[in-house]
Amino acid sequence: MTFCYNYLMVQTFHTTVTQREDKFIAECLEVDAYGEGTTREEAMMDLRETLMIHFEEMRPFLKIYLRAVD
Repeated sequence: MTFCYNYLMVQTFHTTVTQREDKFIAECLEVDAYGEGTTREEAMMDLRETLMIHFEEMRPFLKIYLRAVD
C-alpha cells in the first residue's frame, strides 16, 4: 500500500521472517530483497536498509514500513 503526503511516499512491504541455524532471514514479498541478523529485529532492520538502498533515488521522499506476515 502506498500513500503520498506532501512529497513523502509511505510504502508498506509485507515480510516473512524465518530462522535458519544461528540467524534470522527477513524476506520482502513485494520486492526481491532480504535482510539477515542474529535476532528477528536485526533481520528486519537489515531488510529496511536493503530496501532503502534498492530505492536509493527516492530515499529523501520515502518512508518504509514493514509488516510481518505469519
